[in-house]
Amino acid sequence: MNKKIKSNNLQDTEILAEFVFNKLNVSEIKYKQYFILLNGPIGSGKTTFTKMLLKQFNYDKNVSSPTFNIHHQYKVNGILINHFDFYRLQDSCQKDELESFLELCYNSINIIEWPENILANLITDKSNIIFNIKFSIINENNRIIEFSEI
Repeated sequence: MNKKIKSNNLQDTEILAEFVFNKLNVSEIKYKQYFILLNGPIGSGKTTFTKMLLKQFNYDKNVSSPTFNIHHQYKVNGILINHFDFYRLQDSCQKDELESFLELCYNSINIIEWPENILANLITDKSNIIFNIKFSIINENNRIIEFSEI
């Protein structure tokens, strides 16, 4: 299923987060991994979307980009939600660390910013459920957001 929206404000982004939340079958997390791949330039709304998605789980604490840490983990209602930012994984030394990050992905929901740096590793496992979300900047306040299932 594909979905494309024009986001003019935070409420529009929250509507997409609710849509994605409703696509998640949390009872399957024990058997499968969910990957939500967030694509788009810096400042396009990837972390804002993540905040809105965690809000759907009634998570009311601070959510920030893990750009420098690479990984943040949230436990919400017994569900592990990993938020990765692989922007800095551009040299082979850091890519060697990728396996240790992917080990954290089992039995969880995984939100990944800059997934192009690791995508090949995800698609090889057919039990993974993958959602791809692309953010395009129109101007300071407006975005085009495209959702698809891989």
